[in-house]
Amino acid sequence: MVRVCLVTGGTGLLGNSLREVIKKETPHFVENENEIIVNSGDNNVIKKYIFLSSKMCDLKNFDEAQQFFEKNEITDIVHFAACVGGLYANKNNNLQFLVDNLEINLNVVKLCHRYSITRGIFTLSTCVFPEKCTLPLTEEDIHEGRCHLSNEGYSMSKRVLEVMVRFYREKYNYQWICIIPTNVYGKYDNFNLASSHVVPSIIHKIYLAKGSSKVLLLLREGGGHFCLAKRDIKMTSSNDKLMRILDNSFAFTDMDKG
Repeated sequence: MVRVCLVTGGTGLLGNSLREVIKKETPHFVENENEIIVNSGDNNVIKKYIFLSSKMCDLKNFDEAQQFFEKNEITDIVHFAACVGGLYANKNNNLQFLVDNLEINLNVVKLCHRYSITRGIFTLSTCVFPEKCTLPLTEEDIHEGRCHLSNEGYSMSKRVLEVMVRFYREKYNYQWICIIPTNVYGKYDNFNLASSHVVPSIIHKIYLAKGSSKVLLLLREGGGHFCLAKRDIKMTSSNDKLMRILDNSFAFTDMDKG
């Protein structure tokens, strides 16, 4: 069977970044708008990457998603897709973010099981960690307390995803893992001032301030840690690295370094 890897959220920050690295690390490939076809005689490597956008398929719609999985004969998955925003978007849309992401994640996980997709990487977020916790953070801390109320809906949907992936892995021995990247920013980020995360928002504000020759004052409360990673620092993708499945979830954080 030819290995076909579906990258959900394929046109977002992580999806586009993964696409760049695949092209960089793959000697021979053909690229079109939504796919990378790998030219290799090794049947063990992924031969096709499909970078899924919401325009191609609405993952909240189970029937539509099922048709896509079946038509494209998916064998591997990297699940980046999510309904997410910055501080204000999260705070003002907790219910919608909870419902939308639960639907997306449940459909994706159920379809992975239905079509025997045994290799998968599922993306969580640092917001799954409790608001009050002791540093350094570890994976065992995820469910040890209430997450921050400002993005509780999104956070809880990601916690449920971790539980689903873990239960399926334990029952069916799937090679599924959850990764927990720290706050990621980069080239393909959302720079909308109303819905972006902190770093792209600051970059946009600096750009506007420079253009108008105004002084930009950035305020924050003290006493906390804010961990950031430029999108290409932690991203790995080559065929041998991408699907190297670990036994448990793991976190890409630098919390212990302050």
